[in-house]
Amino acid sequence: MYHSPSLSSWSQATIHEIFKQTWTADRLSSLEATSEPPPKINDAALHLSVEYLRLFTIELIHRANEAAGGSEDKGNSKDKDETDSEYLIEVRHLQKVAPGVLLDF
Repeated sequence: MYHSPSLSSWSQATIHEIFKQTWTADRLSSLEATSEPPPKINDAALHLSVEYLRLFTIELIHRANEAAGGSEDKGNSKDKDETDSEYLIEVRHLQKVAPGVLLDF
């Protein structure tokens, strides 16, 4: 399958900022005292988290692509070249495959 070069690496700074905002929001919404410093993440854990999220997203897109292909008219599948496996992915395809991907990860 084709992988876009832009998917090959995600910005660790962006993911780190998302983590920090989530941790801050959790701390502000919790009833516990916020006198503790926010959690920190080391470089190795951040790198693994970024890779995990990247692989999760790729798997979700691949499965949604398969779901989109399965929802096409079966009569047209004979005319379509078998190596061409790119379909238009809609939100309903992502919703259909998301529970399975979450359970697998």
